[in-house]
Amino acid sequence: MSWISACAPLAVAIALLVLPGLLVGLAAGLDRVRLWLFAPLLSVTSLGVGVALGTVLRLGWGLGTAALGAAGVALAAGVVRLLLDRAAPLRVWGWTRRERDLRSVDGALVLATTAVSMAAIAVVAARGVGSPDALQQTYDAAFHVNAVDHVIQTGRASPSDISGVTTFKGSPAFYPPLFHAVAGLVAILTGCGAVVACNIAALALSAVAWPASLVALAVTLRHSPRLLPVGATLLAVVVQAFPYLLMYFGVLWPNALGIAVMPAVVALVVEALRATADGRGALARPMAVVLGLLSVVGLYYSHPGTVFGVVAVALPVLVAVLLPQVRRRYAASRRGRLEALAIVVAAVAVVVIATVAMSTVPQLMRIRAFDWPTAGPMQGAMGNALVMTTSPDAATVTWAVGALIVLGAVECLRRHRLRWLVAAHALLIYLYALSVGTDAPLSAMLTGFWYNDSFRIMAMLPVTGVPLAAIGLAPVQRGCGRLLAELTLDRWAGRGRELGAWALTVGLVVLALPGTLGLGVPSKVVAGGYRPTNPEEVMVTPGERQLYEQLGERHGDGRAVVGNPWTGAAYAGVLSGHPVLWPHFAIVTDDDRNLLRHHFKEYQSDRAVCAAVQRLGVGYAVDDTNHYRGSNQYWRGFPGMNDLDGVPGLQVIGRSGTATVYSVAPCQA
Repeated sequence: MSWISACAPLAVAIALLVLPGLLVGLAAGLDRVRLWLFAPLLSVTSLGVGVALGTVLRLGWGLGTAALGAAGVALAAGVVRLLLDRAAPLRVWGWTRRERDLRSVDGALVLATTAVSMAAIAVVAARGVGSPDALQQTYDAAFHVNAVDHVIQTGRASPSDISGVTTFKGSPAFYPPLFHAVAGLVAILTGCGAVVACNIAALALSAVAWPASLVALAVTLRHSPRLLPVGATLLAVVVQAFPYLLMYFGVLWPNALGIAVMPAVVALVVEALRATADGRGALARPMAVVLGLLSVVGLYYSHPGTVFGVVAVALPVLVAVLLPQVRRRYAASRRGRLEALAIVVAAVAVVVIATVAMSTVPQLMRIRAFDWPTAGPMQGAMGNALVMTTSPDAATVTWAVGALIVLGAVECLRRHRLRWLVAAHALLIYLYALSVGTDAPLSAMLTGFWYNDSFRIMAMLPVTGVPLAAIGLAPVQRGCGRLLAELTLDRWAGRGRELGAWALTVGLVVLALPGTLGLGVPSKVVAGGYRPTNPEEVMVTPGERQLYEQLGERHGDGRAVVGNPWTGAAYAGVLSGHPVLWPHFAIVTDDDRNLLRHHFKEYQSDRAVCAAVQRLGVGYAVDDTNHYRGSNQYWRGFPGMNDLDGVPGLQVIGRSGTATVYSVAPCQA
């Protein structure tokens, strides 16, 4: 399948990530630049509210439910705007008249460079994926694809529906459904199928939501109206840690959706607290607060870990705003000392209450109980975090970015209002180093919100790292300007010298990167999840995929497929159009599945096994002597489904390489 033939699904995915947000942005009165930059966040918020409303009202998932969510968020924003207009005549649709918009030329430049960044990321990611129908071969990919297929087949996308894909006994737990809802809606509207829909949704969130949200934060910081947003768009393309890392590892598509809009949520926090370079804001505080609170729904339904990510970044912002107030009040008078003490006590109380409350949530406690083993020393982890990479191949690219981050940190420390950005980035680096370098209780306590997973934390680093690196371009540009002033005639001054400094700065950045701007490295990172070089990491070979697809073409009776998931059978259902009994490696099995897991080969002679086969509607079995991550021996946990050749009642209907598909003959229970 070519990318040209996937234009319709891609257009629908982009529309879902942009159009609802435009409606909300218009209701909120965003200016024409921020209207587009905040559109992905507001779209994710709208879709998340749509899923939540659909769950509560027991509505099916479709375009109508998505529109209901967008209408609800737009209504809330419109009400706030109306109240602001009545309360303060100087406010226009939630924005001050004096600070309503960027200058037209700057706005056009920001939007144009953002569009270029989107196109570049799309090309890099598409090269890594290979084709729209390519199979992601990492551990969680089959679950996500099967979950999207479930949305397509049932028209339901609630958290329990997504969790129910792998829960066959007991009540399904919460699982963040928004990525599956978006990809499912793309497939429902275009008929493209779950595999294509997942790849297209991942591409859209990476190439559209991420750069737009990054630039939204860059514009909000109000440091350099032109350089910071433009620098952020350039750096967003070359940084490996996000979005490319999460298109490979996991695969963590739900996490990626939340992180893609995290910068815009941080921007709302900054607006609400006026933690900008000049202490001013463009968005009215009540509007920023309302939109920020509503965005929590979108983040939570994307993945709860991204909510905690925003909290981690927001804490330094809050401290940076409150600390000067506490100092001023404390130094002012005796009453001021009491007020300062009250603020400190209230802050400590909030932290204590939140900590205690989190310890009472069973699901959160299960997440925080995950403990990945250490992968290296903390010092080395901090070095990797500074340059935002886990790949030694990216050294040339990332050391250039790392140098800009250091320059940006120095620049922010000189401007006390942006010191929080340095502190937030340092905190994320520390969390990453903890997750990599130590198994101490402190690591579990602080990084458990992200499963103690270094990859998830690494992927959040660009939220603060890219703006810092873009700010680091400012001293480079000033140096280039001084150099041009010394080397050129006085008549080449003003605008011409400024443009020359711009060109020289961009040229130096390009020269600091390897050939093709280092874009081959992120493409290679993405490709690792689709075309792994280690044979043990290949879940489904091309020949095996063809077998499953032929099963659907030649045998359309809808009977279920049974097979050891470690042979690639987890993909057998979605590729053949048949139900599959094991859609993932880790599922909550019922008694029937557990019986087949150990004794399926005895189904013709054991009446209990035969009855389980009949209840589950099994009609086909798959086997493969080549196992995913075979050296780990996990495949041995399914003894009833291994070595099916010669089992009574099974007839070969297809074979390719080491993979075989069998029809399952009836049995007498």
